[in-house]
Amino acid sequence: MQDPRLAGRKLVETLIGRIREQPMGSALLPTRLVVRRSCGAPEQPIAK
Repeated sequence: MQDPRLAGRKLVETLIGRIREQPMGSALLPTRLVVRRSCGAPEQPIAK
C-alpha cells in the first residue's frame, strides 16, 4: 500500500516539471504490506 498523499504530490511535481520541459527522473515510493483476510480462503488448510 502506498501513501496516497505522497503519491499525489509526486505525480503533481512530475506533471509540472514535464509541462515546464524540465528533465524528470523516475521515483520509487515507499510501500508497506497489508495482510488481509478478504480473499475468501479458509483460515486453516482443509485436511484430507
